[in-house]
Amino acid sequence: MSELVLGLRNLRRDYMWTNIRAIVLRDHEDIVLPGTTIQLRRGTEIVAPRWLVRMLSERKILEPREEPMKINELGRYSFLETRSRQQSALLQKLPTDFYQKLRDYLETIRRKLSESPSPEIIDEYRRARSYTYDILRVRLQRILSLVQAGEESSEIREQLARLTPEELILYKTIRRLIEDWQKEVTGLEEVLI
Repeated sequence: MSELVLGLRNLRRDYMWTNIRAIVLRDHEDIVLPGTTIQLRRGTEIVAPRWLVRMLSERKILEPREEPMKINELGRYSFLETRSRQQSALLQKLPTDFYQKLRDYLETIRRKLSESPSPEIIDEYRRARSYTYDILRVRLQRILSLVQAGEESSEIREQLARLTPEELILYKTIRRLIEDWQKEVTGLEEVLI
């Protein structure tokens, strides 16, 4: 498994273990996790790992308090990214968990599409894919420009601070690959690019 994939999977694991708030919809037996017991009494608010809240919300035991990503939010990010590409070389600052929430949102739409397809869901899925493509295309172009810029100036460090954790892993991986390639083809140990 590559460092890139391992890094991204570790980010996903950390995200799924992040505690979030949820409302208990119906009584359920207590859940015992390492170091804690979560009591599930109807009407109470609990804090639990995201994976547990997700699993119990599918069984209608919990309702997450966290708002999932919606198509309008994704469209807004797409608009900001494509507009900023035309007006500025600066990356937009995305929320740290942007790609994690995007993944959750796309999985939800795909599940709805397979369970009960409708024209509205098909349209939402197409728009979500289009918005996602726009965001990925613009941000990947900017990441590649940062990689090609070489030495880390204060301007580049400012741009790197705007990357999400997933993008930073991609940047470092590409940077390392180019440095290794350059060393192999030139025989020089110092980094030229």
